[in-house]
Amino acid sequence: MVIRRLTKDDLDDCVSLYVATFNAPPWSKLSWRFLDATQRLGDFIATPQPHGVLATDSDDEPMGFALGCLERSETEDHILLKQSCVRTEIRGKDVTPRSWKPWPTNCPKFDTGTC
Repeated sequence: MVIRRLTKDDLDDCVSLYVATFNAPPWSKLSWRFLDATQRLGDFIATPQPHGVLATDSDDEPMGFALGCLERSETEDHILLKQSCVRTEIRGKDVTPRSWKPWPTNCPKFDTGTC
């Protein structure tokens, strides 16, 4: 597994993963459409100081992602996680945003198309 900063160019892949994941059990009662998920994740990327990481497999296929933003708390910035998603078939197999070491230290401020 490779973990890297999420870019705006990854949005469609993240949306596809999001729709597939959240239209499957245990969330299959939901009915996420590509357009709605694009707006949701795009809104997260458009927030002030967004941060995101993308986990990919050896074929560069998305395995999961996490999106959030920096929030100031007294003298320090903290990550506020807004959304995470892991491919359905690997969920529960230690592939969780919590185990992704580059989050959040490998995520500099969103400025050149990365978050």
